[in-house]
Amino acid sequence: MHLKLDRLEKLCQGDPDRKLKYLKQLLEIVPKGMERLQIHLETKDRRALRRAIHYLAPQLSFFGIPDFALILQMEDSQFDNLPFEELKSKLKESISRIGLALAEAEQLAQSLKNTSNP
Repeated sequence: MHLKLDRLEKLCQGDPDRKLKYLKQLLEIVPKGMERLQIHLETKDRRALRRAIHYLAPQLSFFGIPDFALILQMEDSQFDNLPFEELKSKLKESISRIGLALAEAEQLAQSLKNTSNP
């Protein structure tokens, strides 16, 4: 499982409608951010990549997807000096894992919709 739902469970205290609300947020925000990330990877715009990562990090972190944590911990100079192909490789791996997590979130959201609207 690529999602960790302990924070969601704690926050929502078993309320399926609240869970669905937060899953919908994830499913709305993250794909938009991933599109930005792909564009910035193609244009090799490091500053824009960093902004896109910062945009995505809170949502991903909340759902236990730590993929960008190490990148965000880098100093600006480390990030700027990392060979672009290495950075691109790391981000592509993360994008793949995040895609799997989004698929899980979509399945969970659908399941919650089905149980709350019989």
